[in-house]
Amino acid sequence: MSFYSELRKHTSDPPKLHVYGDFLKIYDLQLSANLSEIVALQNELSVFIDDTFSIFGSYVLSKAGYFIQDVNDDSGQKLYSTKFSDEDWLNEWGSLIFMDADTGNPRAYYANKKNDQIHIFFINSLFWNKIRFLHDFSIPMISPGDIKEGEINPWKKQNGSFYGFKETAELADEIADTLMEWLVKNEQTLFIINPISESIDREIFLKAKERIKTCASDDILLSTYELINRFIKKSEEQKIVENGWNKLFNKAVSDFKSKYPYIIDCEEKTKIEKIKNNLKNAKAKLNSDNFEDAIRDAGIVCEAILEILGRKQGLTREESKNYEFLLGQLGSYINQEYGKEVHDDLDFIKKWRNSVSHPHEQSPNKNNATQVVRRAELFFELFEKD
Repeated sequence: MSFYSELRKHTSDPPKLHVYGDFLKIYDLQLSANLSEIVALQNELSVFIDDTFSIFGSYVLSKAGYFIQDVNDDSGQKLYSTKFSDEDWLNEWGSLIFMDADTGNPRAYYANKKNDQIHIFFINSLFWNKIRFLHDFSIPMISPGDIKEGEINPWKKQNGSFYGFKETAELADEIADTLMEWLVKNEQTLFIINPISESIDREIFLKAKERIKTCASDDILLSTYELINRFIKKSEEQKIVENGWNKLFNKAVSDFKSKYPYIIDCEEKTKIEKIKNNLKNAKAKLNSDNFEDAIRDAGIVCEAILEILGRKQGLTREESKNYEFLLGQLGSYINQEYGKEVHDDLDFIKKWRNSVSHPHEQSPNKNNATQVVRRAELFFELFEKD
């Protein structure tokens, strides 16, 4: 995906974005699937990414008391997104916000109990990239030789060609002018930019934002962070909303991936390679008498295996991040599939892992570390055979 390659230049590696977290690293996976499956997945991913963006906006507004207008269930009964449970959001993920035929962007009307109304356009990456693409090809190319010696370079090199220094400003103006055309008189309107476009074209976003602020006498082009700040005033409440969203989105991701078993298989293969490396490191540290680090790496090995087992048993991603919680939740399963001795081994590893994490606890000797590493190795061998 070209947008993903561009995104990696502007963010962490793998990219971690507001709204999406590290979900987009799915584009890094080397999937074992045929071409038709890959094409279908790419199409579904694009839809899921755009749906997630507009659902995020609706979720934030619901926490501020704004519900989506004109949403009904199958029987015609009005639905209030302010009353949605996580299950309701998941059930309505792809059907709450509709694409506007005129602009090609999702849009929705929101209202609260006071009948304050807000009209929101969710500016997706497709719209942003379309203007960007058309603009790039509308600017005449010049030769690098046209730049005078000693002059501060007013040209930006892109894909081997040189474009005019007004590119960013002109593109921002074009985006701002297009959005201003969508304003409806006497309606409070907001434009929310997708975090992907904002990360790639941060400078263009900021220039377009200022242009719109000048024309509309109001700050109405917002990032997703700014959306939360606009409607959720208190920092503690913002944290609650962010945490609630992360939990909801992780469930949505699990549902999405469950439709494509080869994604889960590929992710497991990647994790297993990391497990092997951590086990190798644990053995090396044991042989060099670095007992505490050997135990830590052995604990990482077991926690990673438990995480895979937990996901297979239906635990969410957030639930699958803690060794002690996983061991408690999977106790019966481990006893049944691997035997009580293995469960006791994992408990033994957990206790020593906790011990080396606290300086005042008992220090391990070579015998302790050897037992921990060996039991972790046996657990991995049983897991691989399963």
